[in-house]
Amino acid sequence: MPKLLCRKSIALSLWHFVHLLFSCSCEPYQFQKPINIGSELLEAELKIRQNQEPADAVYEFGVEHGLTWEQRMELLDTVCRTIVCSRKEALLWSTPVVANNRFIDEFKLFEGIEPVDAANEFIQQHKLSVGYRNAILSKACDIIQCTRIYPVIWEKQVTLPNGSLVKISIKEEEEPADVIFRAAQKHGLSLDNRRQIMNEAKRDGVKYTREFALILAQEIALDDGSFSGILNFYDDGREPVDALHGILQENDIEHHFNQVAKTLLPKICTLLLCQRMEPIIWAQKLANEKGDVIGTLEIIKNVEPVDVIDHFAQAYGLDVAYRNNILRLVCDKIVCTRTIPVVFKQNVVDGSGNMLGSVQILEGEEVVDAVSRFIRENDADGIDHIGLKNHFFQQACDIPRLLCTRNVAILFSRQVTKDDGSIIGQLVVKEYEEPADVIFDWCNEHNLDENYLFSAIEVVCSLGEIKCNRQAPLITSIPLNDPEGNFVGNYEVQLRQEPADALYQFFAKHGLFAKKWNMQAVLEQVCGLKAVHCNRRKAIKYYEQNYTMGGVIVGSLVIWEDEEVVDTLYAKRKQYNLTLDDQMRSFIEICMQDDILCERTKAVIYKMTDITYYDFEIFGNETCKRRYAGWQFLASFSSSSIGSKIVKFVQKEMVVSVIEHPLIGVSVLWISLMCLNICLGLFSMRKKVCSLQKIILYVALIIYVSCVHVYLIEPIDGIDSAMHMHEGKLPDLTIFEEEEPADAVLKWAKEAARKHHPIVRKPIHLEILEKVCNDTRHLTCTRTRAWESIDMGSITLYGQSFNIEYFNPDVDPNAQKKCVTIMEGKADTCIKSAAIAVCRRIHPQPPGCVHDITLHMSNQLIEYEKKRLDSKDTYKKLGMEMDAPGRELFEKLGSIVRSRGMNLSPFSRVDNGTEIYPKWDEHTLEAWAARDTFYKIRDPESREWNDKPCEPVFGGALCAKTDKDGNMQIEV
Repeated sequence: MPKLLCRKSIALSLWHFVHLLFSCSCEPYQFQKPINIGSELLEAELKIRQNQEPADAVYEFGVEHGLTWEQRMELLDTVCRTIVCSRKEALLWSTPVVANNRFIDEFKLFEGIEPVDAANEFIQQHKLSVGYRNAILSKACDIIQCTRIYPVIWEKQVTLPNGSLVKISIKEEEEPADVIFRAAQKHGLSLDNRRQIMNEAKRDGVKYTREFALILAQEIALDDGSFSGILNFYDDGREPVDALHGILQENDIEHHFNQVAKTLLPKICTLLLCQRMEPIIWAQKLANEKGDVIGTLEIIKNVEPVDVIDHFAQAYGLDVAYRNNILRLVCDKIVCTRTIPVVFKQNVVDGSGNMLGSVQILEGEEVVDAVSRFIRENDADGIDHIGLKNHFFQQACDIPRLLCTRNVAILFSRQVTKDDGSIIGQLVVKEYEEPADVIFDWCNEHNLDENYLFSAIEVVCSLGEIKCNRQAPLITSIPLNDPEGNFVGNYEVQLRQEPADALYQFFAKHGLFAKKWNMQAVLEQVCGLKAVHCNRRKAIKYYEQNYTMGGVIVGSLVIWEDEEVVDTLYAKRKQYNLTLDDQMRSFIEICMQDDILCERTKAVIYKMTDITYYDFEIFGNETCKRRYAGWQFLASFSSSSIGSKIVKFVQKEMVVSVIEHPLIGVSVLWISLMCLNICLGLFSMRKKVCSLQKIILYVALIIYVSCVHVYLIEPIDGIDSAMHMHEGKLPDLTIFEEEEPADAVLKWAKEAARKHHPIVRKPIHLEILEKVCNDTRHLTCTRTRAWESIDMGSITLYGQSFNIEYFNPDVDPNAQKKCVTIMEGKADTCIKSAAIAVCRRIHPQPPGCVHDITLHMSNQLIEYEKKRLDSKDTYKKLGMEMDAPGRELFEKLGSIVRSRGMNLSPFSRVDNGTEIYPKWDEHTLEAWAARDTFYKIRDPESREWNDKPCEPVFGGALCAKTDKDGNMQIEV
């Protein structure tokens, strides 16, 4: 840093100080008067000495008295009208500058000038180095406020479009192009204005490192790691999107244009005017045959090149050959998806004004083909197809280069050849035609086999432009009506499809199983037709050669009509050790098909059949009844007209007693011998009968009567066994997934008791439960007491109904079930566990499934408990199940009565519970209701009568029970 003051300059400064000191005391004032600013009179007066610059004096006075710049200027104008002013700017600071022991000049800093600008002008005037400027500035900034350290090196007054002026200043170390761009962005200067200002700055010698302003420097890192760095965007006059595309090309990452543009273009377009959002990917000047330039062809990204080239050719009157030459040139450089241009294009909206898409008609294309293609591609099923076609016939048929020769679209048209190249024929598929049927007729016409047929169907249907509803042609279509004559639908059988399978799908699709239609009867009629060939009478509802379940290929999956989908999937799940989620995912996928009927959502995991009541008597089956004259029970005999009459006669009570009498055989034999003896006596009157003949006849008669007795009277073991099974037949015991065996057995026992009572709590009930629980291969019994089953409705999702059932553990006082209150007392853990079991079977689970079903079950349980004592079911009233031991019934009664503030009375009600006393409150009524209920089952005999199923009589108007003597008693 050069020194500014030598000893000589220090001495000179001291002389000035002494001179000023003495002059202050003796030099007269050239201006002295009180100062009046506005309406205020300042107490001090302004004094300006001789040889003192008025601007400096006014500045010192204004600083001392806190005057604003405007007030100082007003005061200075007043002073300058009285005395001579050589300048308007006050001298703020000055210092002598010495270089190389030589006094250069005094540096003066005036008001309104940035110190760095004044210092820079001083060193330029005296050709000093930048170091002198920095030295001056370091001292000046200690006294005067400095706002910057770099001086303005170039300024320009620019006229804005609105006529106003604006000053553009370029400071040292600033890039001129960047400064001009920022000013232009602020004041709306055009690109030409920016170029003009930059050129003037260059002519004035302003230093610059680049021609164009840097408008954005963005650091990016691509996801695939192909690029990581900074992309710089300049104000070079190019369209921003073209500049971005060019930068990406330079860095060989053009294929990431969409990703980068989505991030950067919005930022760039806030700085520069963007006229396009897609870049020009090909541009070239084109000339005619004479070499004259026709124009510049520019192709924008995502615009089909042939459309741009065709528009260019039409605009300049170029022929098709020239257009095709340009197209080949372009398509060698960029991707072209078609070579035929769009001649006509029009948007299509629906009735609500929503845009559906655009109909584009290619050169030389039939209008109806283009409209049909639009309908297929845009799934425009909600608009009038015929009306849409007629609209475009009116709009486009008069346009050159388009065809309107037909009103039915052709979806597929191709010349088919053999392997040797010989032509078979032209295969044409039109709209409204099923491709499989058209190909079937075409193959029959050209004598092609079924393998070729199905290959052709696969090829045609794989094309996205054709929608195939079937993958095989129809060979039979039969309209079916219901018994009332209403049309149900067309029963259709496809080639290579079994009629039974097609009929099952028809029944499932039209809900005929729910209407109790007899599918086998209809199938017999169908198979009797000449056009239908049936290989089997049993339908397959679902078939998959290599079925995948839970990501595991489980092989062939075949589900017959009499099988439930969930049962088959459960077996596969167990075989391949899959999860319940895998099973239910496959279940929903299969059962959502409208031609498959799924009646259950839970699989049967255990089934016991051929259960006979008489097999569970106390001493075995010694009560097996002997069936005399067993032929009467044969269906082949009793179904005939004569046989039915004989059976009715034989089944009369008197005839039955005669047949079952132990002496019936002896009596028949005795009567037969008497008749033979009479006959021989009459015969011997005409002709003598020898003794040997008589003996032979007697023996033959005995043998004959014995044989007749054996075959017609004596019981037959086979018929006895069948009748034993038939008369003691009980329902099959079925246990489903996640069902407790004890609950299932009790449910079965209640149903079985409708025909054979009693069953519940009897040996048959207990033995079957023991047998079931011993089958540990399929089942696990966690308890032997059944819990109360409460039906809480169902939830229907994905076309399937999932039952919501809760098994109440409170009916078993010995149950080790601990239910903890949750959800702020709205439910408990037992209910939530049941809800989880329901939701586990639903795939995918709806949001909040467990929470919602838990609340539903809790609310249902509350309502159930409120109505418990109003129920007609004895056990439900007491909060017990039918298999509860007798000793628990009285204990439960006591609990109910005491909970309502009463004690058990030792006396019975004289009114038998038929009267209600008006003074009784609700708790008293409930207590007596429980007590009356208990008396219905207080002892084994009463309990057995109570448990006896009540059969509807008189058309269901009343309900009755039959006592042991056969007397019918009406239940109230």
